[in-house]
Amino acid sequence: MDSIETRLTSLAMSLGANPVGITTTKALSDGPPSADPRNLLPSTSSVISFALPG
Repeated sequence: MDSIETRLTSLAMSLGANPVGITTTKALSDGPPSADPRNLLPSTSSVISFALPG
């Protein structure tokens, strides 16, 4: 069975998103405070980001 990350990436891409990225909040901890999703959702542990063509 595919991992949840693979399944989410495939789903987003099948809906037109490109690129798609999944990371942990720890990987974002070196950025500015505004880049830390835990400021909005303290229990957040992962982030899914994607772009759609305009």
